[in-house]
Amino acid sequence: MARPKRFQSLLDLGRGTGLAGALFRPFVTQLVGVDLSAAEIARAEAKGYYNRLVVGNLAAFLTNEIANQTKYDLVVAADVFVYLNDLAPVLAAIARALAPRGIVTFTVETHSGAGVALLPTLRFAHADGYLRDAIAGAGLKLITLGKPPSAPKKWCRLLALWSSPLPAVPVRVRHPEVRVKRASKDERP
Repeated sequence: MARPKRFQSLLDLGRGTGLAGALFRPFVTQLVGVDLSAAEIARAEAKGYYNRLVVGNLAAFLTNEIANQTKYDLVVAADVFVYLNDLAPVLAAIARALAPRGIVTFTVETHSGAGVALLPTLRFAHADGYLRDAIAGAGLKLITLGKPPSAPKKWCRLLALWSSPLPAVPVRVRHPEVRVKRASKDERP
C-alpha cells in the first residue's frame, strides 16, 4: 500500500471555521489559513489544527506572502472562488506563492456558456474555457477539471465539507517548472 503524500506547507484560502483542518493536519507540516471573517477564524483557531490563521482578503494576504517569499506546496480554495468574478489575478498570485512542483486545488461552479456568469444565488459561475485560460495565463498547468461524481471517493468526501447550493467542480493545477518522472529500477539508489 502506498503511503499518503505529505506536504511541507499548505495554504487554505477562505478557511472559514476550519473544518478541513482535521483532514489536512495528518498530511502537512505547516498549515496556514486565511479568511475575511474574524469570527470564522476564531472558530478555526479553537479547533487547534492550524499553525497560522490570518484575518484578511486573499489578494492582500497573497501579496504579503509573495513579498516575504513564502512558498506553499499545496494551495486549497474550496467554495471560495464562487465569490470572485475574475480568477486571473488570484491564480497569478497563487502561482507566485506556489513552490516548484506545488499543487493548487479549488472548487468552482460552472455554466455552459462563455466567461463568467453571476447566478441568482449571487455566486459566480465560471465556464470551462474561462478556467482553462485563467489557469494557463497564470503559468499553471491543468491536471484535472472534472465533476465530483467522477472524482475519487476521498476527494468527494473532502468536497462534501464545503457543500454549496450548486454542484462544485474540483480543479487541480500544478506549478509547471518541474516535470516529475518515476525513476527506473536502474536509477533508484
